[in-house]
Amino acid sequence: MAASGFTPIQLYYSATSTNVPTSGNLAYGELAINITDGKMYFKNSSNVVTKIADAATATGSVSGGTAGAIVYQSAPSTSAFLNIGSNGFLVTSNGTVPVYTNPASITVGSANTATHVAGGVANQIVYQAGAGDTEFAVAPTVAGSVLGWSGTTFTWVTAPASVSATNLAGGTAGVVPFQNGVGTTAFTAVGTAGYLLTSANTGTPTWTNPASLSVSVATTAGTSTNLAGGSASQIPYQTGSGATAFIPNGLAGQILQSNGTATPSWIDTSTLSTSNGKLYFFGQF
Repeated sequence: MAASGFTPIQLYYSATSTNVPTSGNLAYGELAINITDGKMYFKNSSNVVTKIADAATATGSVSGGTAGAIVYQSAPSTSAFLNIGSNGFLVTSNGTVPVYTNPASITVGSANTATHVAGGVANQIVYQAGAGDTEFAVAPTVAGSVLGWSGTTFTWVTAPASVSATNLAGGTAGVVPFQNGVGTTAFTAVGTAGYLLTSANTGTPTWTNPASLSVSVATTAGTSTNLAGGSASQIPYQTGSGATAFIPNGLAGQILQSNGTATPSWIDTSTLSTSNGKLYFFGQF
């Protein structure tokens, strides 16, 4: 209803949905409106009828452009369109206008270098929790802690006690540790009761039955009345420094003769030469 005392200004209009005026319907500078669709039109200098407003959109529609195009200002009060870019491309600025850019060509900034990762706090360590997922291990709170793996994440644990001869990791009761390489410790098997640990000069020390050892090896553990080796009635003698052997048993009535540096031997008394001398007899009562 027009206000009283005023002459209403009425536009060229249509009440039929989807009706659009033709260029012959409009004069230059004349507006037309479809009162059902809520769309307003004008005829430009090229004699083309163009929509300039649409009630169906909150802010109206910008004239021109294609599907997917982005509106930007190319100059003060002048709008232009950035046509739709390739799939996955990003909108960046070239310093003058916005453009679509392949993300693979974008250089990572200084905030995301190996020595300057964004995020985290002092003393935290960066690790990958998954593909493309970077996280931070919590900062240690106890001096001397070492970084351990729980199976799902990194955690700080108290450093183990210093390794000592009474606190070696591994092995079982009764085994003996030995070095099988520089900085590499291994363990022998458990030995048989009464066996001795011997070395072959190389490789793993082994447990050995002492009965199988030669006299020269076993004498260091023996005594003058309990030498290893030999048989009943045999007499031990030194074949060299720290080397003991046994003289085979002689015959009844034989005596032991020294042969200088050679092995002592049993001889018959009949083979002995005689010389002048005194003969003493001793009796017993």
